[in-house]
Amino acid sequence: MISAPTTTRLTTETFKPKQGSYLGNELDKYAYFPRPKDMPGLKGWDAAVNSLAVNLALEERWYYDDADKQNRPILKNYLSFTFQRLQYEDKLEKEAAAKNNRQPRLKILENQMYAVWNTGLVDNIYDPINAYFMRNDGRTPTIKQPWVFMGFNTANSSQQKIMSSFPYRPERASYFNDPRELLYDTRATEPTLDWEHFLKDNISRLPIGFIKKGYADSFPFVDDPSALPKQKREEYYRSMADAIYADDDWKQFVTTRFRNAVTVALARVAWNYKTAIPVYYPTAKKTAITPTIGTRGQEKN
Repeated sequence: MISAPTTTRLTTETFKPKQGSYLGNELDKYAYFPRPKDMPGLKGWDAAVNSLAVNLALEERWYYDDADKQNRPILKNYLSFTFQRLQYEDKLEKEAAAKNNRQPRLKILENQMYAVWNTGLVDNIYDPINAYFMRNDGRTPTIKQPWVFMGFNTANSSQQKIMSSFPYRPERASYFNDPRELLYDTRATEPTLDWEHFLKDNISRLPIGFIKKGYADSFPFVDDPSALPKQKREEYYRSMADAIYADDDWKQFVTTRFRNAVTVALARVAWNYKTAIPVYYPTAKKTAITPTIGTRGQEKN
């Protein structure tokens, strides 16, 4: 019988995540990732993800820019949030099964010896890639997690013996119940624009060239805000937002151009539905359909 995923209660004194970068708390507490013996200087999580990207998974761009190329933050975040989603789906499934007096069909499979879950990734022949773990036998007191990572691999591999110990193969995480949830309904009214959200909370996401149009001459723009230390960068964007709100002409200029960009984006979606992209928000555990807003093209106007 497959049991529900277990999570050991850990205190700050007994558990300090040190397994690598961009590792989600849920996965960090669930499993220990051993350091590779041939590269002891490399942390276990980092080594596992590097091996997955280089040796197994279908090739993707797993980084934002060249500085992140070796760190692969996109892949690490993807795996962490996928595991978090699987835990959430299993929680709902257990509740539904208990209500209907039936056995739950879980996605994180566990038995007395092994655990396995589907990463949602595939190899070059499109076989699903799973994450495999063995139960922590407690022989190493410093390992507090209930599971120890064994490796990423497909079911059609050396891990067949492990897979045969489970009644079915692990299923991928699911982010919607109805395919219609993935389509943006252009018949709906235009979305309400929250200027506090766009211009105060997330102004750093807007291209500087877009913001500069119509700006107040007195504002001291920086050529490359990303090069500033984090605290200075946050202060810089806060002062920019305050300057926009203090200048009625500048604020009207930016909001009008942004509103025009939204109108164009919705027209583009009506012409080609694929330009509205499904985005999963882990905190809210919801998927939203987001039209791509083309502000960069307006920098030249």
